[in-house]
Amino acid sequence: MDRLLQMHLFVRLVEARSFSAVAQERNLSQSTVSKQMAALEGHLGARLLNRSTRRISLTEEGASYYEKCRTILESVAEAEAGVSGAAASPTGTLRLACPLSFGARRIAPLLPSILKDSPDFSIELVMSDRSIDLVEEGVDLAIRIGPLADSALMVQRIGTTWRELVASAEYLQQMREPKDLNDLSGHNCLINTGFSSPDHWHFMVGEDLRSVPVQGTVRANNSGALRECALAGVGIGLIPIWQVEEDLRLGRLQRVLPSLSPAPLPIHALYPRGGFVPAKVRLTLDRLKKAFRR
Repeated sequence: MDRLLQMHLFVRLVEARSFSAVAQERNLSQSTVSKQMAALEGHLGARLLNRSTRRISLTEEGASYYEKCRTILESVAEAEAGVSGAAASPTGTLRLACPLSFGARRIAPLLPSILKDSPDFSIELVMSDRSIDLVEEGVDLAIRIGPLADSALMVQRIGTTWRELVASAEYLQQMREPKDLNDLSGHNCLINTGFSSPDHWHFMVGEDLRSVPVQGTVRANNSGALRECALAGVGIGLIPIWQVEEDLRLGRLQRVLPSLSPAPLPIHALYPRGGFVPAKVRLTLDRLKKAFRR
């Protein structure tokens, strides 16, 4: 079989995590796909995939080869698209990873505008509050909220969001309402472990950034869970605006220390490095930037 086709099979195996799914896609038998992967590994003299009855995972050599294969295949696709005049037209499925609540409240409503006028383009949302390995999970583009650790991925800042310091009226009636940031030490604070430095909350005081240590009886890596705790009167939460804007509007939650501004949170888009960025990634990035910078 052509080496380019073997590379394509390998990339699809990494993304689909299933020999049977790739065999069905390519109208091949599962044994043929397996033999072609064995032939490719034999040619390279390295194991690319760890196989078990339940899952496929990449070896270290496989992860490196996957990135190179993607770059090569995307370059081939770009060359073919350039000849056919379709270079600007996104095709195929974009796997887009994002945090659960942000994906539901902010990304999902944008999908119609992203997909508009692109009949051969589709999006699969991969929604999770854990940090996803783009290569391991076959993700084309990931959205992350807040400061980033060092990354080998390509990174673009596409917008800014913020959190609100909130509590229920019931909680504020039972406990003395904070008058300044120092008072937070005497309150039950709802800790979001999904953000960096969860035990310190950051606020803008004038043009200075102030960090305040906090503690509490509830910790969670999901802002939706902390919102529910705030609504139930458990404590004070520093919760993303997309989770609590309706609660604030309807009076279910109240702003605490409303004269202060929590530190803004950057919105970043990450995607694998490579010499060529597919049209589906370029178009999605462009439309997300426009949406988040309004």
